[in-house]
Amino acid sequence: MAGDFDKAADLYLGGLFEKINAAGQAGKLEVQMVHEGIKLRMPDGGKIAITKDPDSQALVVHSNLHDTFSSDGAADTEVPFKMMPDRSWEASGEELHSFIEDGLAKHLKVQASCDEVKAQGKGAVCRGGWMVQRADQALQVDKSGLPRRLESRRQALQARSLANTLNVVRRRLAQLQGERAHTKEDLAHFKKVLDDIDGRWRDEEGTFAGKLAAADAKTAGLCSRLFNECYDMLEAMQHSVVEMPPELRDMHGRLLTLQAQLAKMQADADHTLAEVLPLQEQLDEIDAERLSKGGSFASGTDTAQPGEAVCNEVLNHCYELLAACVRGAEDVSVEMKDVYDQLRGTKNALRKLLGKRHHTAEDLRHYQQQLERIDGARVDGVFCGNLEKGIIPHGQAAAAKLLDECYDLIEQLADSAEDMPAEMKTIHAQLEAYRHDLEAMLRRQRTHEELRAMQDKLDAIDDERTAHAGIFAHQPGEREPPPGQAVCSALLNHCYRLLHDLMADLAAVEAEAAQAEQ
Repeated sequence: MAGDFDKAADLYLGGLFEKINAAGQAGKLEVQMVHEGIKLRMPDGGKIAITKDPDSQALVVHSNLHDTFSSDGAADTEVPFKMMPDRSWEASGEELHSFIEDGLAKHLKVQASCDEVKAQGKGAVCRGGWMVQRADQALQVDKSGLPRRLESRRQALQARSLANTLNVVRRRLAQLQGERAHTKEDLAHFKKVLDDIDGRWRDEEGTFAGKLAAADAKTAGLCSRLFNECYDMLEAMQHSVVEMPPELRDMHGRLLTLQAQLAKMQADADHTLAEVLPLQEQLDEIDAERLSKGGSFASGTDTAQPGEAVCNEVLNHCYELLAACVRGAEDVSVEMKDVYDQLRGTKNALRKLLGKRHHTAEDLRHYQQQLERIDGARVDGVFCGNLEKGIIPHGQAAAAKLLDECYDLIEQLADSAEDMPAEMKTIHAQLEAYRHDLEAMLRRQRTHEELRAMQDKLDAIDDERTAHAGIFAHQPGEREPPPGQAVCSALLNHCYRLLHDLMADLAAVEAEAAQAEQ
């Protein structure tokens, strides 16, 4: 199996070891790792060597990354783990070493046929007939130099980072206090910042930064003092607030709206680049307007107006959120948008079911049918394209990932599915019949009378649901709604969408006929 191991190592490391062996360098070389399309840039002075050991079927990772490096190689400082403009990552020693270890453990695979694997009896798992993960394959990582108290060091770094953050907040509050032009919006912004910090760093016993004291008691004490000083300054400044001019109040409102939209988008792991760009354009427009006024949000003034500071704070935070959204965005083409949106909607619906723990087999069947329609429309694994003609709209990997996640969620939900009660089955059957009738109307001529009759049927179900706080088949005295709410709600919405499309098509046909008669 040594040859298979060579293939596995070369597959993961992009043919690196073939080059090493060809050069006769004893199978060892310092490398810049590339993992899942992301380049890893080591700190200055950092070194990684990977030794291929065919005898033990292992890759051994050696590095001096247990040391810490700054830009000049000095000890006792760390380069933070951050994304660079060229989409490479700059990492601290422990994080980079761990990243390599995890990546190798996850991706070390060998090529073999299922028959070969079964014959070897090595406990391998066969997927799709070819890709095999060997259960006995070893990954050895040289950890001899890694710090034993990694958690303590991490907490010490967190304490220093927290102290720096609080120092910045105190400095900005002092600046506002000195200018004596702060508004209630300024104070509300900094109070939210401090409340967020308090919620994160106050322990169960009510001590601020208490969890960090074990690693660095001096810095933790400094954090507590700085936090109290910031709150005291906020309290003192409440008595000298001034009104924000109407012009700035409007701008502040626009920025807060953008901030909320960006925060919501950042929380959505499946957002796309096309959704991010309009928000970036709005931000750039606001910033360009500010620059056109000499860096001020208010026009025709030589001195900073009350509210300038908080507008700048929110603008800066918006750009930070924007950068995070761009980094996490999926690049999905226009051709792929409908498929991607359907899959994302299905995933969100399934996640809600997972949280409520109150679903039925009919719920899952409904969503599985949606997934199977999308999956079945793929040609040679390609969504909305043609592999033979070379038409492959970008966003394939993102859509495939969503599809797999949806199937995984259905598998998780299947074990806890409940039975749908008889009254819900009646409503479900009615909605399924209405959906079938509406889909049939799409393929033939239909009249206003048919569409109005269908709307009356749907309205009757919807009115009954609305009369009972949005619950289908509501029973007096029951605390929980009957299982099956999700699928019936989805079916009702789908029927209304079909009905709307049919009415719009009929109106368009009649308009064309009327125009032709003229």
